[in-house]
Amino acid sequence: KPDRRAFEYALGRIGEESAGATMFLDDSAANIKGAKDAGLQTVLVGSESPCEGADFAIEVFTGLRDAAPHLWQ
Repeated sequence: KPDRRAFEYALGRIGEESAGATMFLDDSAANIKGAKDAGLQTVLVGSESPCEGADFAIEVFTGLRDAAPHLWQ
């Protein structure tokens, strides 16, 4: 992290061919950007304002259900 190649490598190691099916949560804007560059869904934790590349932003992890309700459908 934050280089997108690190995320691509990790996805390859777990055999995940669709980066879009993977969600990455972090409190670092640089790491969020790297994950987004690799095609992952991204959540910035610790802020209500998304940074570049963040699909969602939540203050605390427990806010994920409200920020991304589609995950529970």
